[in-house]
Amino acid sequence: MNLNEYYQRTISKLADNQVADDATYLKEKLQDRMVKFYINVSFARTRTYRNIAQVWKDISDRNKFIMNISDEELTEYIKNS
Repeated sequence: MNLNEYYQRTISKLADNQVADDATYLKEKLQDRMVKFYINVSFARTRTYRNIAQVWKDISDRNKFIMNISDEELTEYIKNS
């Protein structure tokens, strides 16, 4: 469920003077095969994000080495830019 869907559901319930039963709704959503799949592959997404972050860190370190600058110098440059 995305945030927009949640708000639409809540607003609809409030407009009808009903209380939104989030627990029941979430139980139903957890039975959805796409939701189950998304949860089940969370480890793969996390691993991918870590790998991408590491690649960018490696690129940053390599560029700082090539340019012969330190982290402090880069931080100072960014602060003054």
